[in-house]
Amino acid sequence: MPQQVTLTLLRAVVDTQSAPPQSANANHMISRVFFTLEIGDKQGGTFHVEVTQPRGSRYSEDPLEIGPMVPHFADEKFNWDKFREQIEKYYRQQVGPNGSGIRFGENAGIVMRDCVFSNKQVVHFPMAG
Repeated sequence: MPQQVTLTLLRAVVDTQSAPPQSANANHMISRVFFTLEIGDKQGGTFHVEVTQPRGSRYSEDPLEIGPMVPHFADEKFNWDKFREQIEKYYRQQVGPNGSGIRFGENAGIVMRDCVFSNKQVVHFPMAG
């Protein structure tokens, strides 16, 4: 039986950037999701990932880019697909038409800066994908 990963999602900080209008990132909302990680009975520490979404995109459907873990975490046996799925699900639960942190319609055209949504959730998935 593969080891279990316990992913404790702590909070999302939505739109952490203050990019100048001419910046390549000006057309993207860049947020961070903070979490802890346990693999089996080993504590992995506290991490975050950046979640990047084009401005004006459909929050509930359009693809999100999930960046690497900070601090760096590498394990070839880690179930990265399941991890990204859980990060994306958590983020979408905070922001968008069904968001518990802030709810608004698709393509609402709003601008957010450093909005913090604390909503602790614990999920489990197998280590190996």
